[in-house]
Amino acid sequence: MARVLVVGGSYGGLGAAFALARQADGHRVTLMSGTDRFVYRPSLPHVAVGLREPGKVGRPLAPALARRNLEFVHDAAQEIDPEKRRVVGRKGEYRYDFLVLAPGVDPDWSALPGAPERMHTLLWMDDAVRLREAIARFNGGAVVVGVQREGAVLCPVYELPLLLDAELARRGLRGRTTIQVYSYEETPLALGGPSTSARAAEVLRRRRIGFVGGTQATRVEPDRVRLEHGAELEADLLVIIPAYRGKPVVKGLGGLRKDGMVPVDDHLRHSRYEEVYVVGDTVASDGPKTGRMAQQQGRAAAANILAALQGRRPCARYTSEYLCLLDLGAGGGLGFVRRPSPGRGRPKTYLSLSGRPLSWAKTLLERYHLSRLGPGG
Repeated sequence: MARVLVVGGSYGGLGAAFALARQADGHRVTLMSGTDRFVYRPSLPHVAVGLREPGKVGRPLAPALARRNLEFVHDAAQEIDPEKRRVVGRKGEYRYDFLVLAPGVDPDWSALPGAPERMHTLLWMDDAVRLREAIARFNGGAVVVGVQREGAVLCPVYELPLLLDAELARRGLRGRTTIQVYSYEETPLALGGPSTSARAAEVLRRRRIGFVGGTQATRVEPDRVRLEHGAELEADLLVIIPAYRGKPVVKGLGGLRKDGMVPVDDHLRHSRYEEVYVVGDTVASDGPKTGRMAQQQGRAAAANILAALQGRRPCARYTSEYLCLLDLGAGGGLGFVRRPSPGRGRPKTYLSLSGRPLSWAKTLLERYHLSRLGPGG
């Protein structure tokens, strides 16, 4: 009986674990996570503006895993010893024959000096709850939402200001509030191609949301954010999506990229340790990253582990796509699909749509993902 250990309870880890559960009969599959809940992260902007309750966009992991005959260990991975094939956690150590690493990442604020207590971000549930409290206290002023160069989360940079525009209008505060977006992209949502970008620019213009492109923040001050080339934006409420850096737990693998991310081959295998697969945000790839990409990676890693368990060579190569669905507030939506994702070849936009059905589609996608994990709150 082989021991397969999956580290991480979000998209990549669950994608791998669920795929293994369907076919790894007779083998022991364990998912290890420092958190005992899955959070549907695309709904964090909705949590921030009060359209979703924090407990309603997550599900407990243990029941969902038990229904699939998967073992769950609620423990945070602290160290990986690939020579001895073990992962050390806070509560104990865990042996493996195959390892799927999806531990997530940390925000990298190292290139942004100033006043960190002034900044909000929107990467995890704690961030969304803290921002929600700040928005509830907000009584008008200057709002700035931006993304740093190498920032791996892009769509919320446009979704949050539009949801906030609708919420402030509902509270009668929009008339005394300015909202501005800055991005390393030259045009709004350029990632989606010219058609998508043109739609996004028109929505921002119509909703009186300013856009500053081709830049990033260099310093945060008590009442403003300074951008490259000397520009500055006043900010009473400031939300920044930073670049990522790899978590310390992956250091034991060696061969990391400068930002602490783990290089892998097209089969998601580590270059030195072929029994180690890496998926999700921890993978050393360029461009934005999404939960869908992590799921695809998790399934590919699982397929290759199953092949190895059957004495076959890796068979599944990771092929990517970038899916973005935005709820624009006020009943509108915008979405696109690009293949492959940035950094994995010359991308092409296969679908770009706008309108109310896109907003409904985002809600349905949230319900689908949470339903797979069963009831909970």
